Amino acid sequence: MIVTVKGVEVDVIKSSINPTFQSNDLNEIKNRNLSNTRLKFPKTPRNMEVFDYLGAQGSTSRTPYDIVKCEIRQGNNIQLKGVLKITADKGDYFEGILKEEAGDIFDLVKDKDLKDLDFSDLNHYLNTTTYSAAINSTDGYVYPIADYGAGFTDVLQVATQSPHLFKHYLWSKIWAEAGAYYSGAFFDSENYKSEVISMAKGNLDVGKALVNVSGMFTSKTFTTSFLTYDFDSTFLPLEINNYYADDRIKINEEGSIEILKKCKILLGNTFESYVTQSTFSTPVGDITSTFDIKKNGVVLDTHTATASFTGTAPSWGALIEHTASFYSIAEAGDIYTFESSSSATSTITGTSADIKVYNNYKDSYIEILEPYIDFSDLIGNMSQTAFLKDVISANGLMFKTAYPLGLPYNLGSNDLVYEFVTMEDLLNDRAGAEDWTDRKSYTKVSKRSVGNYGLNNRLKYQYTEEVTPFLDYNHISTNLNQSENNDLNQSEFEVSLVANSFLGVETLNPVMFEFVEVLEYEGTEGAQYLARRYAYNKALEVANKTAKVKLHNKTFTITDGNSDPSVAVSGLVSYLTNDRVEMDFYFERYFEAFSRIIDTPIKDTMAIYLTPLDIERLDFFKLKYFAQDGRYYYLNKVTKFKEGMNTLCELVAVYGTDATDYSITDFQYNNFATTIYRT
Repeated sequence: MIVTVKGVEVDVIKSSINPTFQSNDLNEIKNRNLSNTRLKFPKTPRNMEVFDYLGAQGSTSRTPYDIVKCEIRQGNNIQLKGVLKITADKGDYFEGILKEEAGDIFDLVKDKDLKDLDFSDLNHYLNTTTYSAAINSTDGYVYPIADYGAGFTDVLQVATQSPHLFKHYLWSKIWAEAGAYYSGAFFDSENYKSEVISMAKGNLDVGKALVNVSGMFTSKTFTTSFLTYDFDSTFLPLEINNYYADDRIKINEEGSIEILKKCKILLGNTFESYVTQSTFSTPVGDITSTFDIKKNGVVLDTHTATASFTGTAPSWGALIEHTASFYSIAEAGDIYTFESSSSATSTITGTSADIKVYNNYKDSYIEILEPYIDFSDLIGNMSQTAFLKDVISANGLMFKTAYPLGLPYNLGSNDLVYEFVTMEDLLNDRAGAEDWTDRKSYTKVSKRSVGNYGLNNRLKYQYTEEVTPFLDYNHISTNLNQSENNDLNQSEFEVSLVANSFLGVETLNPVMFEFVEVLEYEGTEGAQYLARRYAYNKALEVANKTAKVKLHNKTFTITDGNSDPSVAVSGLVSYLTNDRVEMDFYFERYFEAFSRIIDTPIKDTMAIYLTPLDIERLDFFKLKYFAQDGRYYYLNKVTKFKEGMNTLCELVAVYGTDATDYSITDFQYNNFATTIYRT
């Protein structure tokens, strides 16, 4: 056997080359143990050069810390290809472990979260146009209609709705950005393509009028008296009437408006200026009021109005009231300020006068017209690894790697493809089985146990403290000689309670989000508990929730509550449901065949004669048949292969529709897809 490291042939202590081959260990299906072998590299000049003089005095070799490609060959046959990790310096030699390359997908994303994905193709301003275009989408994001706490009538306010991302979009996005490929018929299934997740942070705060924050500032009046009149004044800063903060805007104490998240806003103020004078002469002149809206110190818009003095002697006055407003696209970090001034001139012919000038802020406001939906900000902190493993575990997926040489894929010769199949399809496939009858020498050990499964084998979701688990499933094994409990799958996602009625149809149950008490202005003076609010919509981060989308015929009107025209909708629209989200659905679909193994386990260790060519063509996705046993087996592990000798193989007996049936005559084999996905 030849071992190469970094593409260079190296010296290896031959007795250490005993590779173990494994794809998906049935002893612990929550983990996917892969092929590996421990290798010993003597400190020869050739090896020291390849390892960048690791261990030598003054060496800065990064070999133990980098991803190092390594492979074992037997002639032209690749025995094992993957990543080498140096584990120890034994003085005369280095010790390392070569792990199959299939582990690379998790290495490639191990320090990345879902929020690190590039969502620029999905981010959008929420308005009637973007909402109506996504109420029945099947890729990227969807706006499934639901009651998130604001109620629902035939007129739907888009700001009360929340986007959901399709799991299949996230899965494909992770693989594409990791530069990896995958294949499998499962990814075309309707069930999988209807699964969505909520955002960990809501895009709005239902129960509080974010879209019309008025009365932000205290009414402010300036008065003065003059014997002669030539007046020009500016009144700053604004004084805060109500401290206000949420996850998109903040009103600072000095009176500025700070933008925390990108959005479209309308800023404005109703402003009043007036002058009064007591004199025995008729005043001549005008009063002018000016109102400026500034962004980051630069004037965006100026509103000016003028009024003449009116009245009769001895009292004269001039009054002006106007509203200034401005529409602006705001980025995070922008600072907006209001600035007002008034001026007046008058010629006074009398000998005495009492002149007073007033500026009054009657009502200042900010309206969030179109929230900016930035999925990187909303999706939360779930890791990409956790997401991938959740999809794999929930659907009982098993995978292997292949280099598709000679296949009609638009891939290079070194492009690795991860091929996936459901455990249910694999364990039920008799048509694709390989006959290993002639390769068996003897059975060394036969055990009546597989892994550490229990009497209760649970599939579970996450839940908030307020919700009693209601969608979990527990398979009770008929094998009484097992431990009490085992978790077959613990989902990363939460599920939510559902409404009793929605869309006018009692049988339709879109997902509703449980109520929680929300503390407003936490850590500030005036902190108070608001009315109960749906957990999803609070600004604080919560867990991502999973659901499915279905279609229902509905007629209603969409409005943004602002200037956008309303949109009439009639036809099929998406709504959220817990239908087929129940863990018993996943069990029946993806774990039935495996449960028969749990109930009546048989794990045989057999001495099998295998050649290097057999190892190169080893296929864990094909069951093995032994006529002498009258059984089909799943190949679980090939241990320490040596050419020309029997190799110990661990095989697990598989069953048909019941624990005594080893053959399935009515099973229609689902041929695995050849489509390569990289979107």
